Amino acid sequence: MKPHPEPVRQALEIIAAPGRECVLNGASLTDIDVAHSTRVHSIGQAKSPDRRTNLLAAEPAAVIDSMEDMATAIRTIQPLVRLRPSRAASSR
Repeated sequence: MKPHPEPVRQALEIIAAPGRECVLNGASLTDIDVAHSTRVHSIGQAKSPDRRTNLLAAEPAAVIDSMEDMATAIRTIQPLVRLRPSRAASSR
């Protein structure tokens, strides 16, 4: 599978966050598959009407047409993504 799920799992471990609080943005069906297999919310980025149809079939949490739509898409995903203070900010 490309991309492989392991880097996503490693990233979740590094940031100590559950998948339900994270989002993977991708333009391919395999991106959505990796998000599903790692229990991360997925946002499909449609580059064309045909791509939108294909991405919707993979059942991402949202599909966007442009990066400008990203913030809106993230706000619609449940549970809401909580922003965590950075470690540097919390150690002040």
